[in-house]
Amino acid sequence: MNTGWYPNKKQALILLMGLGLVFLVSYFQYKNWRIFHADNMEALLGASYGVLDGTPHWRAYQNRILGPLLIHVLGYVANEPFYLFMKAGFLALNLFVFGAVFSITGQMGRASLAVLGAALLWVLQNHYWAYPWDLVEAITLVLLVYFALRETFNFWTGLIVVLAALNKETAMLIGFFFVLRGLALKLEKGRVDVRQICLGLALSMASLALTEGLRHVLFNISSLQGVGQDPDHANFGNHWVILENWHDFKTLLAQPSALTLMMLFFLAALLTFLWKSVQSRQANRMALSGALVLYVVALGLFGLIRELRVFQPLMGCLAVLLACSGADLRVRRPAAR
Repeated sequence: MNTGWYPNKKQALILLMGLGLVFLVSYFQYKNWRIFHADNMEALLGASYGVLDGTPHWRAYQNRILGPLLIHVLGYVANEPFYLFMKAGFLALNLFVFGAVFSITGQMGRASLAVLGAALLWVLQNHYWAYPWDLVEAITLVLLVYFALRETFNFWTGLIVVLAALNKETAMLIGFFFVLRGLALKLEKGRVDVRQICLGLALSMASLALTEGLRHVLFNISSLQGVGQDPDHANFGNHWVILENWHDFKTLLAQPSALTLMMLFFLAALLTFLWKSVQSRQANRMALSGALVLYVVALGLFGLIRELRVFQPLMGCLAVLLACSGADLRVRRPAAR
């Protein structure tokens, strides 16, 4: 029996309008990015290509090869591959946000608002530095959230894991998601899934091994003056910045700004999702919320919170979670007439 959804003319027109909005928002987002970085574009290009040359800013960047590699490949078909990458990246991110919300809720309004919200938060968090791996990470996080909410684990989920591992060390959190899911099944089904826990641990360890391997094998010297072999981070690679972040956090509380309110909004949304997930007793939601909490903890340990860009990769998945809040996970699309 064919159960596919075929829109009538009115529904098709609404869908096209929604997709048109996605393209328009993506265009504005790209133009905003290009204008914002007009004066430091050469620095962004150098930061990206330095990863492939073994001369990144920091050893911690050396394993983030996927974005720079894609830009290098685009160089065979475009004169300005970095710009093409960013155009395609913003469009892909917004399309995935739109598609994820529409697939879960069947509501064009929610899907459109999710795209607008994610793009707005991204633009508000623009920073001097903008790296290609942040955009790739944003896309992989949206896809992970979608597959987790829909409980769809297949070849495409595995592909996300591979791409994430080649993009940034936060791919370890995908492994943690499966570990937490295996544990959370105790609340949903009354039993712990040891197999999933072992799978998650294996994924996390493989991601860690790949990260450390690339950092030690490919890294030659920093392109930043005075950093050289980056001896301060030679053992682990990442920067421990918890004390700096604690100082910045106290400053934000003492001298409130737009960043203060933005962080409070983000934390409130994350904690709400965590609470709702526990109430739902659904393993996927509990594991996803737990993995995102670990992601935020990692930001506090290794990312400077005063650099707003560290939050940008989370904006897409946050928009999806907010837009799908309260929706059941079945595809609820209107029947064709």
